[in-house]
Amino acid sequence: MELDQPIGRGNTAEIYRYKGKILKRFKPDLPPDEAGREAEKQQWAYACGLPVPKVHGLERIDGQQAIVMEYVPGPTLGEQIRHEPGKVAYYLSQAAEMQIRIHGVKASSWPAMTERLAIKIAASGLTLRWQEELLRRLQDQPEGTGLCHGDFHVYNLIQTDTELFVID
Repeated sequence: MELDQPIGRGNTAEIYRYKGKILKRFKPDLPPDEAGREAEKQQWAYACGLPVPKVHGLERIDGQQAIVMEYVPGPTLGEQIRHEPGKVAYYLSQAAEMQIRIHGVKASSWPAMTERLAIKIAASGLTLRWQEELLRRLQDQPEGTGLCHGDFHVYNLIQTDTELFVID
């Protein structure tokens, strides 16, 4: 499949516009089920009524796993803050309201974020002293069943004409 230049890049994937949709092509060194796991979580969030792009399916692009999803037109809140720095408080309040909305969704069927972070800390390559310190701090975190985005920031929020969407 011939793809144009990516419109975005992250730690795990490159993002392309393709035939009126978004194609998120994952890097080849990720686990072979990474796209499927992310698509499943996004479909679940969509079914819970959260404003996330609708997933249209999974693909293999040049041997790499990819998610095909709805294209959500509009600037990110991060872009809006850059262009209107005088309205930063307004945009950050929108972000905070969205994060509260996400945390309000009960996600007890998913692994706890603290479990995921403990695994990442153990595999981080940090010294044992730092790993122990981070794991101790992680144990001090409150327990809960609210959904957690995992990479929530203003560049993962897109403002359309009518609604604020959460991506990634």
